[in-house]
Amino acid sequence: MPIRKIGDFYVNIEDGKKQLGIDSNNISGCIKEYKSGKYDGVFGSADYGFKEDNFDFLHELSNVKKIWFNDLDLKNIDGVYSLKSLEHFGVHGKRTGLNFALLENLIQISTDWISKDEKLDSCIHNENFYFWHHKPKEKSFEKYTFPNCSNEVHLNWSNVYDLTTLNGLKGMKRLRIHRCRNLVSLRGLENYRDTLEEVFVDTCGKLTEYNFIGNFPKLKLAVVNGDVLKNENPIKLLS
Repeated sequence: MPIRKIGDFYVNIEDGKKQLGIDSNNISGCIKEYKSGKYDGVFGSADYGFKEDNFDFLHELSNVKKIWFNDLDLKNIDGVYSLKSLEHFGVHGKRTGLNFALLENLIQISTDWISKDEKLDSCIHNENFYFWHHKPKEKSFEKYTFPNCSNEVHLNWSNVYDLTTLNGLKGMKRLRIHRCRNLVSLRGLENYRDTLEEVFVDTCGKLTEYNFIGNFPKLKLAVVNGDVLKNENPIKLLS
């Protein structure tokens, strides 16, 4: 994020929109600044002064459309339920579980694996899903329910062996997989063969079974650990 200090506040300016950094040493001042009407979202991390173990301050910022917080250790996240206009959810670190049915307007979700999260499949408007640090003892997605739909999906640091238990994600067009060291097969992606257009896999050293995806009818670009299976647009690079 292109974060800068403007006056007394940290500000992120992205795509012409501004998000305000929440500083634990000046939460009341941040709330007042946000209500000036210049912002559409808030963010926070220890690097920018955020040290809270709760999201209670969000109750006073009900029109927030975007949140991005990382390196957290939250004891209470309930404040997020007051954000009825929330479209972009990005929260990373330790936190309590969320009922995503109460966040029905989300179009982008970025989250670590939290076993107590529920009803992600109620996110019927979701377009982009970023999933991090998934390491359940069963080493599969069998106990995890993904959003009902997503055009673009990123799986980062999962311990799964294959994708046969991947679920939800109707209409998935683009898939990125990074640093899944147990992954040996892309089996399961045949369930998405009629929509997948791009597949990019990186740093998955045990992966050997994947060539079959080259036959997917809408696939335009596929790169697996540097092996280019298909590229109908050589100028485009994936990362």
